[in-house]
Amino acid sequence: TLQQSAQRVKTADDAERVRKQKEAVHLFDNGIEDVFQRIRVCRVHNYTEQLAIVNSLSSVLKDNPKIKLVCLDSVAFHFRHDFENMAKRTRLLSAHAQALNLIASKYAVAVVVTNQMTTKIVHKGQSNQDSFSYLVPALGESWSHAITSRIVLAQTGRSKEIKIKSKRKDKRTGEEVRETIMENVSIRQASLVKSPSRKQKAVDFIVVQAGIRQVPQSSRKRTQADNQGSTEGMAFKAQKPSI
Repeated sequence: TLQQSAQRVKTADDAERVRKQKEAVHLFDNGIEDVFQRIRVCRVHNYTEQLAIVNSLSSVLKDNPKIKLVCLDSVAFHFRHDFENMAKRTRLLSAHAQALNLIASKYAVAVVVTNQMTTKIVHKGQSNQDSFSYLVPALGESWSHAITSRIVLAQTGRSKEIKIKSKRKDKRTGEEVRETIMENVSIRQASLVKSPSRKQKAVDFIVVQAGIRQVPQSSRKRTQADNQGSTEGMAFKAQKPSI
């Protein structure tokens, strides 16, 4: 049936994605310093430099076909502070998004762009007590329609004391020492609120010295009910401005 065919395609896509993830992990075998040497960083000081860098990416990717990830952090900063003419800003952002989409499709690279959050105030009456506010992505609806997928990262306000295995070099002997320590870490949440192929979902994660990790199973079970409520709230807030 059509449903079974779609399921087989999805399973094949998942298997391919897992294979690529395993291959990417081997890039860390030679240490984090080797990874840093593969990263190129460009600093921009205004929106003009930001546009110029993106427009010059084509020549860089042609000369370096192994580049498969482009990160822009953040797209919003210069466009939020350097503009008084909002119509001009909208036009430039639209062209900016088209250039990034073209780069992603033409050179088969992933383009990750971070945005900022801003507070939107809604006045329901003449009194300030009738008003309320909520967080929305910056740059308005025009930018939200230009992106393919959106993930909202947020603090949950919860924390958990977990065991963390680490290793270090003893300063006196130079030998590698493995140890287990207890650390109180903040639980964060990543919410998929826009995607052409995936349903909305939220997952908890933690950031430790070893990197980004999933929350240990024991704590995830205890907070499952909280996750359901926070998932719905994040999705509603992300969609509300476009209603």
